Amino acid sequence: MSGEQSREIADYVKSIQPDCLVSGRIGNRFGDYMSTGDNKIPAVPYNGDWEVPATLNDTWGYKYFDNNWKSTKEVIKLLVKINSRGGNYLLNIGPDGKGIIPKPSVDILRQVGDWILSNSESIYATNPVPVFPYEIEWGMFTHKPKKLFMHLFDCKQKLDIHCLANKIKKAYVLSTGEKIEFTQPYTLSLAQHRVSFTLPNIKPDKIDTVICIETEEDEIMLDSLDNF
Repeated sequence: MSGEQSREIADYVKSIQPDCLVSGRIGNRFGDYMSTGDNKIPAVPYNGDWEVPATLNDTWGYKYFDNNWKSTKEVIKLLVKINSRGGNYLLNIGPDGKGIIPKPSVDILRQVGDWILSNSESIYATNPVPVFPYEIEWGMFTHKPKKLFMHLFDCKQKLDIHCLANKIKKAYVLSTGEKIEFTQPYTLSLAQHRVSFTLPNIKPDKIDTVICIETEEDEIMLDSLDNF
């Protein structure tokens, strides 16, 4: 579409419903937010409002032959990954010709909903997380003022976070309130910003165990690896 066509459509939508959000796919920078490619997640946080249009299997809408459904854990991992980067997860659900949502879709959504009921604080009203200066293979992070949430998809007995310079007040399992022991040395040694967590006795969530780390500071403070 030409810029003139994009503007005409956007202006028409706003004339009918001023508070309506227009997708970035209208083109020519006339959208209210950026829409990524299908099932594409930015590698780093995007500066502005954005969303990921995504599918529960391999196709859009309803396809009777497409039974390659994502697992509940896959959907939650995608949700957390998008959320940690400040995006919205636009998940496609396709009814069949009778208007019925396929049972696999219903099952996945109910299981995702059950998990969110216990862990909603780590998902709703969170902010983009700064990119940690190293790769973390066991999980992801979400954040809101004074709270950093560790999403553990592979729950271990001991975890270390490097470069986190916040003063930690306490840590606990978000869904149960179970206390998590941690050590945070404050010296001039090489380990001054290495936080170690011990999780020997907790019962891990089979999908995503969320640890809430309460901090004195509102924002996440990261130290540079140059100091190590």
